[in-house]
Amino acid sequence: SLAVLLGIFFTSLFFSLVMYFWRTRNWLKNSRSSTIDILVFGLLIILQIVIVKIGIFISGALNRALPFISMEACYFAIPFAMGSMIMAILINRNVALITSVMTSFLIGFLFDEKLVLPIYSFLGAVAASHHIVNSRNRSTYLKIGIFLGIINMTAIFCLNLVSGNFLNDLFWRLLMGFIGGILTGVLVAGITPIFESLFGFMTEIKLLELANLNQPIFQKMIIEAPGTYHHSIIVASLVEAASEAIGADSVLAKVSAYYHDIGKLKKPQYFIENQPSNENKHDKLSPKMSSLIIIS
Repeated sequence: SLAVLLGIFFTSLFFSLVMYFWRTRNWLKNSRSSTIDILVFGLLIILQIVIVKIGIFISGALNRALPFISMEACYFAIPFAMGSMIMAILINRNVALITSVMTSFLIGFLFDEKLVLPIYSFLGAVAASHHIVNSRNRSTYLKIGIFLGIINMTAIFCLNLVSGNFLNDLFWRLLMGFIGGILTGVLVAGITPIFESLFGFMTEIKLLELANLNQPIFQKMIIEAPGTYHHSIIVASLVEAASEAIGADSVLAKVSAYYHDIGKLKKPQYFIENQPSNENKHDKLSPKMSSLIIIS
């Protein structure tokens, strides 16, 4: 009914404001853009709820096709942790924790206020989002999915014990929980690059892709400006070591060093590291003209 929808809306709004003014606002201050981060936060909450609704529909269809698998068991295959995992990758694990709380709270309304699935959702989301931070390659998402599957199975085991009916659909619930973990990993691997591209997020994996020296820009540099290329490699190595020593983001620093002299590709012969002989092109130019060439 309209009253129920309004109740859910205002309760969610109140909850969101409390969480924002309590901690999340401070966690977002150091982010690239707080406005975009909040927008993505909202979009992921909505997307997560839509995914859960689709999962409920598929669970009902599967139960009708295979009556020996209960609808309740099918619910455990729904990728509840997807939104929190993507949030951990794009922003940080602190905001992912808020996402976990928020989505678990809303999921309670979708399942007739039963506590089992919100608790199950929260446990898996917190464990997976904490584990996925600083992933260095896309294949890690599948590994995290397997890890989440094991966490899901553990949560199902405990929740069945608490319910007082330990053997109730235990096999199918455990199987669906593991499938749910893998499915979550697959969805995260597919959806995260979309958010990276649309909103310009720079994740660890994106940085490592940019650090690939086989990219066309580096192939062009090694031919047209070999001195600059060698200089950039040396600087990147020094910066990486220094960043690791002081606890800074070594991957970001290394990639930044790779690209810091890209502008020299416009006129590489006017920079001394790319001049093979002792002849310097600036010797025949006025200081003003030399500065204009370097600045351009």
